[in-house]
Amino acid sequence: MPSQLVDDCIRMDLLYRLRWNLLADLQNIEIVWGPAEEEIVIPFFDHSSADADLGVPILSSVEVKSRECDEKFRLSYDSEPEEDGYRPPSPLIIRNEDGGSITLRQFVTEVHAYLNEHRGEVKKAQRVMAAEPWSETLLYFRRARPYETDDGNIVVYVEMMPRAADTRFRDILWAQQLNKAREYERKIQGRRFRLKNPK
Repeated sequence: MPSQLVDDCIRMDLLYRLRWNLLADLQNIEIVWGPAEEEIVIPFFDHSSADADLGVPILSSVEVKSRECDEKFRLSYDSEPEEDGYRPPSPLIIRNEDGGSITLRQFVTEVHAYLNEHRGEVKKAQRVMAAEPWSETLLYFRRARPYETDDGNIVVYVEMMPRAADTRFRDILWAQQLNKAREYERKIQGRRFRLKNPK
């Protein structure tokens, strides 16, 4: 079981910049890029950030789950899960057997396929969690929350955006995510500065 949130172990500065609609084609994923207040939206897979390492430091293995499905499971029982009760989809395991680093391109590609494979389950879970009608065309990525398990493995819970069909809400949430991306950038820069300037 996840024991602690470790949100600085993956490139949240890049993930928060994604405009990723699960229900659209993989090649339609975009990223917001450029100086603060001058950002532009460009195709993600054409940008160099797609080939950045997912992990900080690098990760060659990661487990991925749907946050909505996991939360639906957690809320579906009082103390012990019932044998015939709801079960979330089996997690996605992204692993490079050669020990190579998982890239953002690899992570996004495999998670896109995984969530589409379990689209029906995600759809039902989000409808329960968000208590709102489901959009047949919009299901946007919101964030990825990494946890470290007791045995040192990383589990990433991928969360989708509620009320994705509401343009005004979506724009507000994207603005908040962009601010978070900038916060993570400052954190990364501060870490690099400390490494270059040891006391």
